[in-house]
Amino acid sequence: MLALSGNEITLHSSATLGPIDPQLDGIPARSIINGFENAKQKIQLEGPETLPAYVPLLQKLDLHLLEICEDADKLSKQLVTTWLTNYMFAGKQDVETVRITEIVEYFSSYDDHMTHSRPLHYGKIAQLGVMINQPTGRLRDLIWETFILINIFFGNTGFYKLYENNYGISWGRQQVLQP
Repeated sequence: MLALSGNEITLHSSATLGPIDPQLDGIPARSIINGFENAKQKIQLEGPETLPAYVPLLQKLDLHLLEICEDADKLSKQLVTTWLTNYMFAGKQDVETVRITEIVEYFSSYDDHMTHSRPLHYGKIAQLGVMINQPTGRLRDLIWETFILINIFFGNTGFYKLYENNYGISWGRQQVLQP
């Protein structure tokens, strides 16, 4: 989502972006919504005698969970639509609302991507009209070096999140590693 909030995306040739489908504790919101819908359809099709099979499953879920998932799905689409309109495509008369909608639908389509970790490649993203480019020369090398250093850092420490600003102030979250 953050990549779609900028004026343009610079993506290393070996990098990919991912879908913007929201996750709740690592579970895709769309999977939870689909699970509710599938149970509802099966109960309607097979009749009330199938309720004993579904009641124990549904009792494990909070009633408000479905609404939280639907709201998270709507919010992610709304934020990316706003960001694309206000930043990447700001002032561009040739970009119609339809293109922004197509971009948002592509990035948010859990039914097409089927997993949050599915890589979305440069060619398809550029084809949609997203302002994206691939760096060359020194910038390409620096991006690759940064990627390697970040992977080494996260692979060898208990940190799982790192925040740093342009003033040199950094803060991280870490998990205590048990021996």
